[in-house]
Amino acid sequence: LTGDELAVKVVVRYGKARAYAALRYVPELGYPLMYVEKVEEET
Repeated sequence: LTGDELAVKVVVRYGKARAYAALRYVPELGYPLMYVEKVEEET
């Protein structure tokens, strides 16, 4: 697999926090970009 073939989403829970992250290929940049979509805290 290469970066342009991947579209990945993950959710990670740590304590009361939950982080939503993703990796996707951005043609304008020419490489896969990893980023955090949002972070939540459970009440």
